[in-house]
Amino acid sequence: MLPYVQHTQEGDLQIARIPVQDVNPGDKTDLALRRFSIDWLKMQVENVGVEAKFEMLPAGTSYYTDEKEVPVRASINITWWPKKPEPELEQLKRQQKNWKGNRPDPA
Repeated sequence: MLPYVQHTQEGDLQIARIPVQDVNPGDKTDLALRRFSIDWLKMQVENVGVEAKFEMLPAGTSYYTDEKEVPVRASINITWWPKKPEPELEQLKRQQKNWKGNRPDPA
């Protein structure tokens, strides 16, 4: 993985692309890093939806820095967006699902 990130914004959608120079043989899709980045973003930004994908790139793809060209094999794309407030009906459905079999006493 390279210590660079390309950040873009498309409306409310924020995208960070991290170039990967060599694939980790023990974790070929960097699942641990993707899970960590999702958890970290959810802790830093309130009420946000996050998705992280590992994308293999075609052979010969390069990442260009100010000083040099670096060949890369893959990219980790982290996308996040603000969640819309949950409608009352959806909140009620979620509560009923959680209460199923163990509804709290109204007293």
